[in-house]
Formats: sequence, C-alpha cells, structure tokens
Amino acid sequence: SRWCGECETKWEAKMNHPVLSRPIMAAVKYTASEETAKGTIELDIFPEEENKITGTVETTRIAEEAIRAEVFLRGRLLKVNPKAAITVAYAPNTLGFDVILRTT
Repeated sequence: SRWCGECETKWEAKMNHPVLSRPIMAAVKYTASEETAKGTIELDIFPEEENKITGTVETTRIAEEAIRAEVFLRGRLLKVNPKAAITVAYAPNTLGFDVILRTT
C-alpha cells in the first residue's frame, strides 16, 4: 500500500458452537505492495484437522481501477483442486467483475 511500501496482514475468524466438535476457523495471511498481494488461505471447517482446505491467493493491479485475483485451493477432501480467477474493475457508480472457475 502507499503507506507502508510492503505490508504483511493476517485476518482470522473463529466460530464455536455447542453442536460443533471443535471450533471452526478461516484465516488469510498476505503480503501486499502497491501493485500486488500474495498470501495463503486456510479453512479449518471439518471435524478432523487433517481435512482442512488450504490455498494461495495472488492479486495484481492490471489497470488504475482494475484488479485481478487468482485463488488456488487444495485439500484431502476435495476431489479436484479448484482455481478461481476474479477480475474486478470499478468506476463512479459502476462495478464490473468477471469470475472464471477451473479445476486442476
């Protein structure tokens, strides 16, 4: 970002409920600069910890008002490894986006 040159950020959310065998958790950790961000994703939402879903995320500014993000996920329970490519462009009173989902 403009304020720190290159920043590292971590976001984590946890939820616990009596019907859950253990708390569930979602976390994103990334390093961002003026033009790009790269990081990891962790979804620990299944009863067994070894079934957590992990992945990577990479974003790139492709124009002054447009960003492209690619997300790759993997996990023992996934039959395929999904990839999502999301492009977002914005202007006054307008937001456009394109989402492409693929499997690897």
